[in-house]
Amino acid sequence: MNTFNNLLKIHQDSEEIDFDVIWKEGTFVFDSNVLLDLYRLPESASADLIKVLNSKNFNPRVWIGFQVILEFLNNRHSTIGDQKGRFNEVKKLVGDALVKFDEAIADLKTSLKKLKLNERHSVIEPDKFITDENITKSKTFLQEFINELNDLEIKHPDVHQKDKFKDVVLNIFEGKIGEAFTKDELNDIYKTAEDRYQKKIPPGYLDFKKDGSYFVGELEFIRKYGDLLLWKEIIKKAESDGIEHLVLVTGDVKEDWWLKKRGKNLNARLELLNEIYSSLPNLKSFYLYDTSSFLKNAKSQLNLDISEETIEQANELVSENSILKRDSKHSVNLYKVIDSTKDFFDTLKTSIHPAIKTIPHMNSDENIICAAFAEIFQNVEEHSSDRKLTIMPSEDLLYININFTNNVDKGAEEYFTKNRLDEKVEIAMEGCTHYRGFGLPKVRSSLLKYGIRTNYQFENNEFSLQLRFPKAICYQQ
Repeated sequence: MNTFNNLLKIHQDSEEIDFDVIWKEGTFVFDSNVLLDLYRLPESASADLIKVLNSKNFNPRVWIGFQVILEFLNNRHSTIGDQKGRFNEVKKLVGDALVKFDEAIADLKTSLKKLKLNERHSVIEPDKFITDENITKSKTFLQEFINELNDLEIKHPDVHQKDKFKDVVLNIFEGKIGEAFTKDELNDIYKTAEDRYQKKIPPGYLDFKKDGSYFVGELEFIRKYGDLLLWKEIIKKAESDGIEHLVLVTGDVKEDWWLKKRGKNLNARLELLNEIYSSLPNLKSFYLYDTSSFLKNAKSQLNLDISEETIEQANELVSENSILKRDSKHSVNLYKVIDSTKDFFDTLKTSIHPAIKTIPHMNSDENIICAAFAEIFQNVEEHSSDRKLTIMPSEDLLYININFTNNVDKGAEEYFTKNRLDEKVEIAMEGCTHYRGFGLPKVRSSLLKYGIRTNYQFENNEFSLQLRFPKAICYQQ
């Protein structure tokens, strides 16, 4: 083996890779995430992905490992169930919007009534516009959306119905699926796996928390070692077939596969490149695509009619996966935490600006964030003069801010400046357990660990609290 040439291959820049040759001659391996994306993508995008995989000049060079078909068949029902469950999630959101609309109209009518415009103003006529007919019309589109969701839910396949994609996948990869490792081969891999994971040698070490196994006959496929098993299959396939150009298309966006710089996925981790080039001296190129970049390049390289919308939808799915794959303790979805906390304080009328949903996930401790939000909501519930809380985002050069604003009773300013040490009340929500009752000064000190700063002020009996999240702890989307 020529060590220097091997080093050059490991450190090839994308400009040095001959992608035209790769697309004409290379073998393309797909992981189970890509196949399961067929269920997650919109119908037109799934059709485009199938079109690529079935392409006459491309299909003979596709391949999947036994581990891939094993994971696909075992996880397809849960993926179908997740898709079915989304209907109820969306209907709840729309239903909540209808309720808030009615509440907003009721508040508007009450406020306008207090102004006594009919008696005190000669021009302004709110009753001319705020009529039952106009209110009903303004809600019609939301009700139509719910009706459409109900119709689509009935038509959407469920886990007990025929799976239309199972046969598609089996037909595409007929004769192109790897052989399972023997029992001895599996045991040999498992013996080295724990040491690799402890040393954080990719791939798969971020899956160390996965429990359980898949069983086929006497063979046990331990789930947490799934990525490593696929990796070993890929090397075995390339060695036996003398493959010179190899591509892995993956929906897995974790750091134990990808070399990431400035939030971008560049290629496989250097450790992976070193291992595969060292194991396969005749291999000229190995490259990683995610689903979106694969479709984008397939469009030009294979001259296929793939819509830009499909590429964008696949990219959105990749972004979503990158969020879901992170360790939940250190990847905090601020909108989810706020929305969950709100449900525990149902006496408050909480208005959450939609832009909160677009805030990047934070590298922080979810328990601490949950506890801070619970304390803020509790203080509003106890001291707000009208039980209304408004939550708005803002941004400056270094921080992403969440601003909590509410009206307060007289004398509240003195209360908020004291370090209140109440009895802790446990609140359990999905993903974390937190406590409240430790006072806003404690909120400030607990958040400072992650560089999250707090500012609050009083003006005209309005209390404003701002949480300032450093952009340095934001995950790049």
